[in-house]
Amino acid sequence: MRLIIVLGLLAVLSSCNNSKSNSSDSTSSLNSLTSTKALAYCNKSSDTTNFSFNTSIVSDSSGGVSADYIKLKFNFISSNITKSGNTIRFYKWRIVGSQSVLDQTPLSVATYDFSSGQTNSALTTSLAADQVNGTYGYYIQLNDPSQVYQVIKVVAYDSSGTVIASLNSLIPAFYANPAEYAYNSDGTARAMILQQLQPLYGTTTGYTAAQFQSYFNQYCF
Repeated sequence: MRLIIVLGLLAVLSSCNNSKSNSSDSTSSLNSLTSTKALAYCNKSSDTTNFSFNTSIVSDSSGGVSADYIKLKFNFISSNITKSGNTIRFYKWRIVGSQSVLDQTPLSVATYDFSSGQTNSALTTSLAADQVNGTYGYYIQLNDPSQVYQVIKVVAYDSSGTVIASLNSLIPAFYANPAEYAYNSDGTARAMILQQLQPLYGTTTGYTAAQFQSYFNQYCF
């Protein structure tokens, strides 16, 4: 069964391509990004109490960027979240016009071994929080064939199903320079809520493209 899971996931990854479509607030995806600008292929998000995690693009079998998966690893989860009976789920959302639109279907996720990159669990939409640690990474299936979603949302629930914590993070890849990320591919201003999720928001001068990119490269895994 594990072999079937692994082969299935690898087949999906190898079938992915780099094409991305634009939405009313364009996703920072590879076909809408200019190759002459520095790109952030990895990201890190944290709050002061609950979570810290890194995300990264996933390479397919041809060395390109998977259109359907990203990787995530947790650096820290609070003891309040990892209590027995609590769960963690992943969602995605995007901006349409000026409104945020959450896909309320939880994303599928499988654990994988850091050294081999191979999955070692079945896909699931809910993780037992007391089993989540830094031992394994996570492949998250975005289920976004048109590739219009910009943000992943990590949500923790207590045993009664009440939300006890959540954290939003930009889905890589996106422009590493926040001044460039401030605009959609059609030249219109990107929604402010997305601009503020760019970790270097407010830092627009004094750095080269290589320095912006290097900042995000440190979070790759």
